Amino acid sequence: MTSILLINPVNSDLFVEHRKQVLNQAASPGTQVDVTCLPQAGEPASPFLPAVPFYHGALFRRIKKAEEEGYDGVIVGCSADPGLLEAKRMVSIPVTGPLEANLHLAAMLRARVTILLPAGVEARTRYWDLARAYGLEHKIASIISVDLHYPPQEECLRLMEEEPQRLLEVILEDHKEQLEGPIAEQARRAVEEDGAQAIFLGCTFWTGMAGILARALGGVGDPLDDRFSERLQVPVLDPGIGALRVMEALVATRTASR
Repeated sequence: MTSILLINPVNSDLFVEHRKQVLNQAASPGTQVDVTCLPQAGEPASPFLPAVPFYHGALFRRIKKAEEEGYDGVIVGCSADPGLLEAKRMVSIPVTGPLEANLHLAAMLRARVTILLPAGVEARTRYWDLARAYGLEHKIASIISVDLHYPPQEECLRLMEEEPQRLLEVILEDHKEQLEGPIAEQARRAVEEDGAQAIFLGCTFWTGMAGILARALGGVGDPLDDRFSERLQVPVLDPGIGALRVMEALVATRTASR
């Protein structure tokens, strides 16, 4: 049995069960995925990554604990790959994040990838910097900011406290709707104008939703789908599932080399 831990580096368990269900449905036979978050005393509960990364210490301790608990690998469950490069030096088990994993998948599948990112220029700069650190900057066709329509911050805080399940539904539904509408058009323009030959959904809230955009583009949601060679057009890379695929390969490679 291969055991993988995904750590969602936020002070909320809102997405824990949802993400665990999606990833275990996608996992290979013999792989078990556990999902956790990073509870932090004194910090407000939120499903969103904090702007200031004070959580890094808690993240590193949890990764080290995962190794001690016998996990075969760890996925940092945010597409900004927070703390990833440092974490790799702290443990002997493999550690990856959605951006690193999916950029490598894109590089092997196609020549250029467009990243769809629900954030502004600061986040786009961070993704470019990370791609450069991974040696894969030249594989990016473009990084495009896309619009989502969350409730106002005050309403999000109220829902988080009073109706967390409703907040989860609102976030997931908005991500799905935008993939079917304006984001599909932005992705299509990236293919036509930027030369994108793959699309990466650059937010883990989209985990399990790649098929929605893939169908709009005539591609496939999972590049490792059995029908991939028959239907190859524009593969859409899923942040969580792509990271899982890469981690399964890393664990298998490490096991085989023992």
